[in-house]
Amino acid sequence: MKRKITAVDISKEAQSIMSQRGKSYGDANELYENFAMRINLVLQKKLKAKVLPSEAARIMQEGKSARWDTGGYKRDHSIDGGNYYFIAGALHENEG
Repeated sequence: MKRKITAVDISKEAQSIMSQRGKSYGDANELYENFAMRINLVLQKKLKAKVLPSEAARIMQEGKSARWDTGGYKRDHSIDGGNYYFIAGALHENEG
């Protein structure tokens, strides 16, 4: 009988991927500060307030949710989506 996947299994995989991505792509704080700045540049004539780095990470998570909605479940969507939420949470708690 195949062992059932648990939330802990997926969270451990997410943690491993988060660590790997950090080594490959650098510091998440710097990445999302830059991403927020780019969003603000693109949407500057439409925004009333600037997008924060934590909001930029949440936008990335929404992209994963949209993929799940339109293309069905793939483990990658839940793992990356969760990691974007974790990053957004850490950024939010450290903002201002």
